[in-house]
Amino acid sequence: MRQLDPGTMLDAVSAAVVLADDQGRVIRMNSYAHKVFRGRPTELREVGLESQAGEQTVRRMDGSSVTASVAVTVIDDGLSVLTVSEWDGHNEYARLDLNAFGVGTWDWHIPSGDLHFDRRWLEMLGYQQGELDYDLEAWERLVHPDDRDRVDEELRAHLAGRTPTYRCEYRCRHRDGHYVWVLDTGTVIERDATGRPLRASGIHLDITDRKRQDVEREELIAELERTRDRLKDLVRIDELTGLGNRRVLAEAMDRAWLGVVSRGANVGVLMVDLDGFKNHNDLHGHADADSVLRSVALAMSSVVRGRDTLVRFGGDEFVVVLPDAEPQVAAAAADRIRQAVAQSSPVTASVGVAVWVPGCGIHDPDGLFAAADRALYAAKAAGRDRAATWQEGATSVLQPG
Repeated sequence: MRQLDPGTMLDAVSAAVVLADDQGRVIRMNSYAHKVFRGRPTELREVGLESQAGEQTVRRMDGSSVTASVAVTVIDDGLSVLTVSEWDGHNEYARLDLNAFGVGTWDWHIPSGDLHFDRRWLEMLGYQQGELDYDLEAWERLVHPDDRDRVDEELRAHLAGRTPTYRCEYRCRHRDGHYVWVLDTGTVIERDATGRPLRASGIHLDITDRKRQDVEREELIAELERTRDRLKDLVRIDELTGLGNRRVLAEAMDRAWLGVVSRGANVGVLMVDLDGFKNHNDLHGHADADSVLRSVALAMSSVVRGRDTLVRFGGDEFVVVLPDAEPQVAAAAADRIRQAVAQSSPVTASVGVAVWVPGCGIHDPDGLFAAADRALYAAKAAGRDRAATWQEGATSVLQPG
């Protein structure tokens, strides 16, 4: 699917859309919002807006005001999308000339099934007077098949007196074949002595544009959520290799050290440094060097345990955290990594190993990392393509497996 720019999507929405933080500060707004607000506010309160759904009075930047319907969607902690739609006047039922506002009316004699549609109701669906039968069946044939059961349920509930008004949003077929979204609302205005409904009347309002705006807003929110997820990944994942970064390393060590504190569990750290990588980069260029780093990362990932955490520490350095690992397990992991690098790339790797065990003299994660780093230097000094361990203050080079 094509990645859409959130800014482009905002400007495509035919309503004022505002992204605001939990302090009411405006982070971003679309071009339509500039028209509604007659300027660009820096805070919601500048235009009298609150981050809550419902009818609100917008105080424009030029001093004028307008009544608007506000929808609010929270997409993350501290970030909300406000969609502000201007109203042309008051509530539908309070308008004196409904047709002047594009509202169609209907009147239904329930016992006979006769249903009268006014001129605007017919025009909304592309009909002229006399082109449509004035009965309930004619209307039912226009309702989208997927909406009929829902419309029927809402209508029956009102006729039975279970709801104060009938109100439903559904699709009606236009004369040329496409469907128009309508808001259909009405009420029983006459019942007989037994409570049986005799007559009902109501209105139709074309809400196709509003439905389109709803879809656009949902698409915008979905894209913003995807963007948020991508941003979350970017702060945790090394883009070149796909491995975790230093933040992931810190989280893994925090979890592992909790085991040390709570139950005295062992934890191992491997410091991995590629031998001769700088020379390879100078000779073959950055593109080839990047390819080597990706190959090395994939090779190392294939030989560590599923519970271990492998991260790119920076440049050509990598770190592995091994929870609940005995010294011999950590040493074996170091040798597997060394061999995997040599077999999959034109460079080799030196590995330093340190394992916290009771009584080892290490008191915190920084001390464990420092011990592994000293072991790494010992491996480098021994000729590279080696693994060395730190134990009780001393380092020793491991014999290749």
